[in-house]
Amino acid sequence: DLVFDAAIRRAGAVRVFTVSQLFATAQTLAAGIRVDGSKLAILTNGGGPGVMAADRAADVCVPLAELSRQSLHKLNKALPPHWSHSNPVDILGDADSSRYQAATQILLADENVDGLLVLLSPQGMTDPAACAQAVIAAKGDSHKPLLTCWLGEKLVREGRQYLSEASIPSFSSPEAGVDAFGHLAA
Repeated sequence: DLVFDAAIRRAGAVRVFTVSQLFATAQTLAAGIRVDGSKLAILTNGGGPGVMAADRAADVCVPLAELSRQSLHKLNKALPPHWSHSNPVDILGDADSSRYQAATQILLADENVDGLLVLLSPQGMTDPAACAQAVIAAKGDSHKPLLTCWLGEKLVREGRQYLSEASIPSFSSPEAGVDAFGHLAA
């Protein structure tokens, strides 16, 4: 097993251990996404999913990006005072599409961030489709990996479709998104 792991690493291939990891990695690689580093930023409108993603990142040795002072200043201007002030960036449950767009742009522009995982937990005041369109617009011409997880099924279906049409991978769980980034970074 150790020899096989070494051969896989030397060949630049990705080794996965579960079927869900296989599909997550295949989806990400098929989107043509490449990464230049291993530091991940997580953007969420729900503390729980953000913590789940951060815990998974720790489990699979994906370091969370330390946000630059400039990014923190910009986020403070763009977000309500009670946002998390750290990575994961929790933009709060009442986040609308403009908040998603601003935070996505700021994080993708941060030199300390190598990739971004954007999470959406549907809530009463959340429009998942509009938030997806905002994230797509915020990506612009950034070459950094942008992965998403729109949690749920029926309420987020349209948003996931927009993300898919824009070639932005969308996963069904925060952990799958972190795993996909981890495999890219490896």
